[in-house]
Amino acid sequence: MKSMRGRKPLIVCVTDTEYAAVKNYFNDGERETFQSVVLEHGFFGGHPFTLCRFAEMGARGGDTIAHRMAETLEYLVPTFVVELGICFGLKDDVKIGDVAVCQYSADYELAKINVASKQFRIRTTKADPKLYAELIAFASRQTFKYQVVGAVYACGDKVVNSTDFKKRILNAIPDAKCGDMESYSLGVACDNKRIPWIVLKASSDDGVNKGDEFQKSAAAASVEFFNAFLADWNNLEAYFDVPYEVDFKSGGDFEYISREIFNGAPLRTEEICTARTSAAIHYHPEV
Repeated sequence: MKSMRGRKPLIVCVTDTEYAAVKNYFNDGERETFQSVVLEHGFFGGHPFTLCRFAEMGARGGDTIAHRMAETLEYLVPTFVVELGICFGLKDDVKIGDVAVCQYSADYELAKINVASKQFRIRTTKADPKLYAELIAFASRQTFKYQVVGAVYACGDKVVNSTDFKKRILNAIPDAKCGDMESYSLGVACDNKRIPWIVLKASSDDGVNKGDEFQKSAAAASVEFFNAFLADWNNLEAYFDVPYEVDFKSGGDFEYISREIFNGAPLRTEEICTARTSAAIHYHPEV
């Protein structure tokens, strides 16, 4: 049996903390390595997903989203891409722990350096309007222990820990509410391949007095919110239509089929062998 992997979405994360948060909700299936990227095919929220963790933050290294995303998209052809993880707040609209749903990402790295000034030359990319609208509508109907807001992301390779630099970012991108290091590169790669994308990150700091104490809870909030959204989403099935080419003579991936039937729940199997035949029993998780 050949799984048509292009008919399921892709989850992207970068840091150890982000990856650990996603894995709390992700049931493993098949794992493979494409180029230098490890791809995990499994289930998130009971639905088939591929999980991809990039090895480097930002856009400068050889194993960043900027350098590896395009070829990964060509290989997988996902139905949509969502990046989960942490960001930092630029305004009081996004307090520590709040989840920011990306509407636009604006890159502030391109600039003209004058003798006495620096002029930012902002480039923007827009997240998928349908995904954005669905997520914001869902957030308005639910109550969480954190706030969920739509946001313009300011994106660059700087680890921001400066009040002065925050002001410079806001002068360049007045509408920005939060910042990160990957959303623009991810958006451009997806736009070029005509693949819908969205970024959901929670604030772990406010860009000053930066520390690690809120990273774990922030990453957990972004993942928890996306998992809750999937459970409520009425238009979900179009993104999870996974067809198969089945050839029973050459064998089938029956464990994968059972995982789909059981909504990604952990699978308990038993092998039965006799002198004439052999079989595998896949137990329903509720039995």
